[in-house]
Amino acid sequence: MSAPIIEHFSALRARTSRCLVDLCEQERHLHTQRIFSVAIYGWLLLGTLLLLPYYESLWGPASLVNRPEFEPSRWHHWLVYLSLHPSLADHAWVFVTGQLFCLGLVLTAVAPRLAAFGVYFFTFNLYHRTGQLLDGGNNLAILLLFYFVFMNVSGRATAWGHPLVRKLAIACSNAAFYLCRIQIVVVYLCASLLKLNGPLWQKGMALYYILQGESYTHPVAQDFVVAFPSIAMLATYATLIFQVLFFVLIWWRPARPWLIAAGVSLHLFGIGMGMGLLLFGLIMCLAYVAFLPADVSAAIRSPWLAASPLRVHVPANASRLRRALGLLERLDLSHRIVIETRQDCTGLRTKDVATGVERTGIAGFWAVMRRVPLLLPLVPLVVAAWYVGFAQLAYRRWLPGA
Repeated sequence: MSAPIIEHFSALRARTSRCLVDLCEQERHLHTQRIFSVAIYGWLLLGTLLLLPYYESLWGPASLVNRPEFEPSRWHHWLVYLSLHPSLADHAWVFVTGQLFCLGLVLTAVAPRLAAFGVYFFTFNLYHRTGQLLDGGNNLAILLLFYFVFMNVSGRATAWGHPLVRKLAIACSNAAFYLCRIQIVVVYLCASLLKLNGPLWQKGMALYYILQGESYTHPVAQDFVVAFPSIAMLATYATLIFQVLFFVLIWWRPARPWLIAAGVSLHLFGIGMGMGLLLFGLIMCLAYVAFLPADVSAAIRSPWLAASPLRVHVPANASRLRRALGLLERLDLSHRIVIETRQDCTGLRTKDVATGVERTGIAGFWAVMRRVPLLLPLVPLVVAAWYVGFAQLAYRRWLPGA
């Protein structure tokens, strides 16, 4: 009879062997990987589009941003500092265009692995041109973009190459995805450890003083903490408790929805709106997508994957509506949308080719969006616009006589 410790080690070895086999032969959380990468790439696209009007001030040769020197003797400067090379110093548009082009490829799942490296390369070079303007959200984005280079961001199962190469690709993809999760957890762990050593956080006065500064506050939040300092103290301790518990509770599925809801409230409303760091708060909220269970991610993607071809009838005199739908048609790389102009049509009408179900108005427009996976990052905005009534107003403006 063997000793108990030998039996425990044997069981541990067998379990480790099964985990390694699963890591190399089965792509874990494939739908979650796709949704998570699309969310982060969508955030990156939004940030670049918001900065484009300020191109000359940020990236141009007359920019006031202090930039590091390009050092040709260091090999990594040729990779991530290339935009600072003297011959390229006045041509930042090459890197902006390259980033936007690669983002378009990876969001539409065209050459996704190559495009993922292109996004990382162009983004890192652009970030080194505006170093003083970056925050923790940009730092997290760069780390995640590096992991995405090794991750399967296409949402399609790997089915190419030699079996050994395929197993290696699957193992790299799974490992990169788990490293993304660990990286997000490490962010909270480091933040909580630093806060625990801060005297103002220990005394519960951190948020009170932070929101008194002119740079990182909203006038409403500033007046609120002055009027109710006890609530600011409770919010300080609540933030500290949340970040300390996140490291442990995020791995416990029953607690995960409540923890994510608390995190969204903290980052979107507290940091994004209260402190004015909207892009930072937004990427931290999007980072939670990495912890979606596999069944939830599959349910989210299923309408886009299983959607059948759609015939869209548009009134002949609705030129604005026709242009809007034409843009969606060009984004439909799978060619599941067929737009037809009808003289006898009084409004937008769609018909599902497979089921024959017809929809009109906003419901029909929503059916069109479901056929365009590229629009997945915009779905929350469309839902919010429909909820507050803005979508109905825009639809009436597009349609003459409505």
